[in-house]
Amino acid sequence: MSDCQSGCYKGACLAKVGDSCSNNSSTIYASSDNECYLDCKSGKFSTTATCGHLKVDAYSNKAYWEVYQSLKEIPENIANVNNVYIYASWHPDLQEGDTLITSGVAMSNGINVKPIVIAGGYSSDKDTVVHEYFHLWGGQNYRLYPDWAPFSMIVAMPAALTQVFFGSTDVATPRSYVKLLDYYPEKFTEYNSLDNKFHYNNNPVIGYGNLDPSMIGIGEDFANSAAWYVNEACQLKSNSPTRYDYFKSEVFEGKEYLSSGGCN
Repeated sequence: MSDCQSGCYKGACLAKVGDSCSNNSSTIYASSDNECYLDCKSGKFSTTATCGHLKVDAYSNKAYWEVYQSLKEIPENIANVNNVYIYASWHPDLQEGDTLITSGVAMSNGINVKPIVIAGGYSSDKDTVVHEYFHLWGGQNYRLYPDWAPFSMIVAMPAALTQVFFGSTDVATPRSYVKLLDYYPEKFTEYNSLDNKFHYNNNPVIGYGNLDPSMIGIGEDFANSAAWYVNEACQLKSNSPTRYDYFKSEVFEGKEYLSSGGCN
């Protein structure tokens, strides 16, 4: 970091919003005012929408900034309603030491849900980080359980009881998305079980582990589709126009991520 003229933070060079920048530079920059990740747009540094709404703890500086980079395109209408904590850590049971795992969880403080995302997998896998982020976004904004019910109570509830009391195997997916796809469980034993079977009028188009499409719960389908909308927009638009149009109008308020040349 000897090349950083204004100092550094966690391996990133410090700069000010509005300073000139090069879009071709591989150097990571952070704001000298608040240490937020800086994005280079049209030759000038700017903060991203997650500034002030995202906190990251990571096993390395590289992983730390990879998480911020993965979420830099999240728009203000989404970022401003979340306060997200992302934790990137080595998994002690993995045989290959360069692999990081990902999962997502939201926890509560009293009756108010305080979001926490635990992110792993490859931290440089943008799909993984966005996927986990949208689990939390759904949990904060569209949860089925009442405000007086601590989320810790809900996640500890057996899935079968969740189905009985809340009418779904998932408590963190927009009801409009559930209705759009006419989703309901035909057979449900436990999360991510090979014995599960879910009804969709439009099956998931994105794989999840070794599950067949009819075995993928609506929560994973929603998070997968959100990640594709941001990072694989043309694929989602081609493979599931219904999902693409939903995310465009209902989640991202018209913002699209298609390449400038459009989809082939």
